[in-house]
This record gives sequence, structure tokens and C-alpha cells, in this order.
Amino acid sequence: MRTPKNFLAAIAIALAGSTPAQDPGEIHGRALEPDGKPAEFANISARQGDRLVGTQAGESGSFVLKPLVPGTWTIEISYVGMNTREIKGVQVQPGRITQLD
Repeated sequence: MRTPKNFLAAIAIALAGSTPAQDPGEIHGRALEPDGKPAEFANISARQGDRLVGTQAGESGSFVLKPLVPGTWTIEISYVGMNTREIKGVQVQPGRITQLD
């Protein structure tokens, strides 16, 4: 028969292993050419240390990067005929959408 002390220790160990992870966040934005026109099908990437998430903008230049671990990310937007644009220090919050203008 287990003693209450052993039972409580078993529960504590089980709960410690089931700590919920933070919900991922997202970055939404629009890639534009220098003249303000949409950068159709531009390549978009988000980098955080060794993590890399990429996507491609649509015809309107709109893009969504997800799922992203909460923290600070660097975004790169590249497009044929356009210099690569880098946006550093983009903050992603758990379960939230970060909007890039």
C-alpha cells in the first residue's frame, strides 16, 4: 500500500512532466516594392537562432508566418529585382498575431 507521501510525490512528478508549452504566435504582413506596389510572390523568412520559418507572399504581397515560437525574430523579405529587406527585433507573443506594416 502506498503512503500519502509517495502518492503526493507521484502526482508532483506527473504534473511536472505535463507543463503546457507556450502557444505559438504568428506574423502577418504585406511585402511591398519601393514604389508601394505589392511584391508579388516575394520570399519571406523568419529567423530565431537556429529556427527558420519561411513562406511566400501572395499576389497582393500579403503573407503569414506561422507557427512561431514566442520571442524575438528577424524577418527577411526578398524579391527578384529588389534588395533584400531585413527587419530585426520583431516580437512574437504566445497565441497572438504580430502585424507588420
